[in-house]
Amino acid sequence: MELVLIRYGELFLKSEPVKRHFIGLLLRNLKKALDSKGLEHRFEVQRGRILVAGDDPGAIASTASRVFGVVDVSVSLRTDPNPERLCKSALSRAQESLKPGMSFAVRAKRQGVHGITSQE
Repeated sequence: MELVLIRYGELFLKSEPVKRHFIGLLLRNLKKALDSKGLEHRFEVQRGRILVAGDDPGAIASTASRVFGVVDVSVSLRTDPNPERLCKSALSRAQESLKPGMSFAVRAKRQGVHGITSQE
């Protein structure tokens, strides 16, 4: 499932009540912007990021990138955290997007408890 990953500024430096208030304002402004374009969307706030699911991730990303307070926007793919399935998904996606001779890199961050070390 494609999602839009939205990163916002330095709100993590604020106290919890202030952070909640500003994230609420940002969500309200994102909702207004997406509604004005007629884009269907669902928000999910996780670990300092806003995930937006909807029918047209490209249009959502384009619209969200113009909202005040949004620092960066990426169209992303929600995958299984299992390393084998993750690799299979990344390879499939790369084969769709890359031309012969092109390459790509994976830069992953671990979240949660896993049965392998970070070096593996």
